[in-house]
Amino acid sequence: MALVVENGSLVEGADSYVSLSDAQQYATDRGLDTVLSEALLLRAVDYVNAFRKVFKGFKLTDPENDMQWPRREVVIDGYILASTVIPQCVVRAQIQTAIEIAEGFDPLETVSSQVLTKEKIDVLEFEYDTDKETSGGTEGFVFRKVRALLRPVIQDTFGLTSR
Repeated sequence: MALVVENGSLVEGADSYVSLSDAQQYATDRGLDTVLSEALLLRAVDYVNAFRKVFKGFKLTDPENDMQWPRREVVIDGYILASTVIPQCVVRAQIQTAIEIAEGFDPLETVSSQVLTKEKIDVLEFEYDTDKETSGGTEGFVFRKVRALLRPVIQDTFGLTSR
């Protein structure tokens, strides 16, 4: 299996924003001993593409295509991003997610969190279990990497949100 890298020119069959060699070089340049694979990069791109509903602009490909970049009408810090560009923060988010998956922090799996296990409505009584599993993972890191590419959430006086 070979990755097909999207470079901004709407590459047919693209399934990654970065090649394996470039991703491995990124890790090596940062002093990481992590060995990456195509499978890790595919899992990572699935996670990055999951931000599809909050990325700024409009994707240029068929809605059935999971790849979310390139996009049009993306403005970052007052600059219009060319529709032929894959932002470096998207590439880095994919690589960093692959590194974290390789190191055992898979955002596509579950993490421990507080889960409501008991509820009493009359006189309000709640009980939480911190050992239950819920979805989560490294969303915080990836979110910070691509924050400039996410649409702002606007909350009106009624508490309703829009993007």
